[in-house]
Amino acid sequence: MGFSINGNSIYQQMTSVERIKHYGSMKPEATEHIDYPLPQDWPTAGAIVFDDVTLTYIDGHPPALKDVSFSICCKEKVLFRVII
Repeated sequence: MGFSINGNSIYQQMTSVERIKHYGSMKPEATEHIDYPLPQDWPTAGAIVFDDVTLTYIDGHPPALKDVSFSICCKEKVLFRVII
């Protein structure tokens, strides 16, 4: 039975642990406070609609999204999963 350790892999794992410790010890950011009244016609519900959307990150490269259509209704929970 063989056992090998890749130095790069150990470095990456230790860096991950350091990040978790760092972010876990951070104080939460202050929430934004709105100190002015909202207009009477301010929406109380809404939706997000993507209709035939194509998105590229860099001009000339293949699109990250191509001809995507979907809608997210008010109070709906959404999970986006990237598959490469």
